Amino acid sequence: MGRNIGPVFGWEANAARKLASSSFEWAMSELEDEGFFGAQQKLPFAESITEAAQGYNVFTTPLDQARAYSEETMAAAGKDLDTEIPDFDPNYTTMQGKKKYVKNIPRIMMPVIEPKDIKKFEASLAKGHIDIFVPEAQTMLQSKFPDRFVSRVEAAEWLTLGFQDGDPHDDVVKAQITRVEASKLKPLQDEIWLTNIIPNIIKFGVAQQGSPVTEATLIISSDHYIIDGHHRTAQAWLGDPSLKMKVLLVPLSIDELLEVARSYGAALGNKPKA
Repeated sequence: MGRNIGPVFGWEANAARKLASSSFEWAMSELEDEGFFGAQQKLPFAESITEAAQGYNVFTTPLDQARAYSEETMAAAGKDLDTEIPDFDPNYTTMQGKKKYVKNIPRIMMPVIEPKDIKKFEASLAKGHIDIFVPEAQTMLQSKFPDRFVSRVEAAEWLTLGFQDGDPHDDVVKAQITRVEASKLKPLQDEIWLTNIIPNIIKFGVAQQGSPVTEATLIISSDHYIIDGHHRTAQAWLGDPSLKMKVLLVPLSIDELLEVARSYGAALGNKPKA
């Protein structure tokens, strides 16, 4: 994972120190804006999260049971499954086949970067705020990629370590907003619930190009793993896997992006999801 682009000249080191100081102040103000020590004083991963109710997990529910549940739920809302999702059977079977990609990461350990945070995350990567590659900054944090922070000072420090490692350029990561076909996206988690997918389809309609399902940005790795938004993506997998999803494509492998995104969300005070 390490990457080094060569020696840093004196003027670059001085510039990096100035950037680190100003960026630390920026990070502190960002955390204030996020309410890190206001209403959201509880820190990420500090308390247990109730797991999702069992039943109708796409990866463990056979097609006949999934169809029976979906038909009954649709009928209760005055809708017909085969009219709403004519390719339910093949699409469901294909979605089940994506189980081969899952990393079996507990949902409580999944990164949480909310939609409102995505532009800031993209900017932090582009400016090299986050210390990802070697050389690494000297710090008293418990690890390079913590999953919790005990104070806003710790969180703000981590958010600016990229400017404190002596090289102002090594951690620049140019992510880009683009479109990727839903069929090419891979799930990280092994819990995707029909009880979340079908009611949303009933309420908002089957996903179409231009609908909120395709327009809300997903964060994905260079190998097309989804960081967050599995159930939204599953609506496209089930309804029309050819839909082009709006994504922030980060040029890091999923193993690299998981570490970075988990710590970033924790630094903003985002709580894990059950």
